[in-house]
Amino acid sequence: MPTFIGFSTIDQNKKFTAVDFDLIKIDLLNAFNIRQGELVGRPGYGMQMFPQENGILIQLGLAVVPSTTAQQLSIFFDQQQRIATYV
Repeated sequence: MPTFIGFSTIDQNKKFTAVDFDLIKIDLLNAFNIRQGELVGRPGYGMQMFPQENGILIQLGLAVVPSTTAQQLSIFFDQQQRIATYV
């Protein structure tokens, strides 16, 4: 299986490179944190947040092909700060 290597400035006290599942988690979180109208050339792309009491928690199983092992990923959308974070 190939190793996918990327760059991340999230948690700057850690190493700046991310690989495989960590890279996928970072890319997914980055996509969730793009607000409507922020992506250059794609004004319709992004998340619109609607008022909720505390926010939204999403839990999903994520498997990287060709692996057969799935890992659980929990993401919380904070309404007040308008950001997504890992839980």
